[in-house]
Amino acid sequence: MAPSNSATKKLAKVARSGKKRTIRESSDRTYPLAITAIVVVGCLMVFWGRSVRVDAQSVQPKLSDHWHAAYGFYTCDSFAAPPTDAGSDKIGIHTHEDGVIHIHPFSSAAAGERATIGKFFDMVGMKIDGDKLVMSDGTTWENGVTTCPDGQVGKLALVEWHNANDPAATPRLITKDIASVPFVNDRMAFTLAFVPEGAFAAIPKPESIPNLDQLTDVQGSTPSLPTDPMVSTTINDGAATATTTAAGGAASTSAPAAVSTTLSPTTTVKG
Repeated sequence: MAPSNSATKKLAKVARSGKKRTIRESSDRTYPLAITAIVVVGCLMVFWGRSVRVDAQSVQPKLSDHWHAAYGFYTCDSFAAPPTDAGSDKIGIHTHEDGVIHIHPFSSAAAGERATIGKFFDMVGMKIDGDKLVMSDGTTWENGVTTCPDGQVGKLALVEWHNANDPAATPRLITKDIASVPFVNDRMAFTLAFVPEGAFAAIPKPESIPNLDQLTDVQGSTPSLPTDPMVSTTINDGAATATTTAAGGAASTSAPAAVSTTLSPTTTVKG
């Protein structure tokens, strides 16, 4: 027997009432959840902002520091011309087309642990992503794909010297997460190279190291030529050769280095 019209109306009313109740209960639950999420996100942002400020004030390079690092880009068998800034410096890491990275943070984005060589790459329009480096002019160097003039495929590597002028400083070879490498002290040296993997041990120091002694943008400094000979160490597979260059480059001599700085690909730092 079909339900009466009155019964049908009652069933419809009950259904509508249940639907409204479900919507109202859902809304009642959604509102406090949304408020809780906003509070949690707000607290996290406050804590993050506080940690950033503390880092910028206590971890070097701090906002008050003024550091410099020599830099060179070595492709296959020679250094490329020093890069220039691709725009205005908004954080405090830039270059003057002098082969020197100028690190004097005026933003927490470039201070402490956030002062990385990747920030410098961004400044000069270079993009490094995993196995590929793209220069500001679009030139691309890709691991296992791009070849050197001798036909050998190359691979990206960054060599880091903690003290640019110390012939006994042990270089560090980095092939992973290159952009995240931090600046940890003043007067470092970096060579970003694209060479066959077998040539990693011969990657040279940047040619711009002498420029660290001729800077004019250091507070309280005046231009000066190096007063001491510069000693650079070429990394070979079996031994190190020290080249001593007198101020002005007038004379040079070569002799076995007293302290070996031989770099082996087995010292590769990952992560």
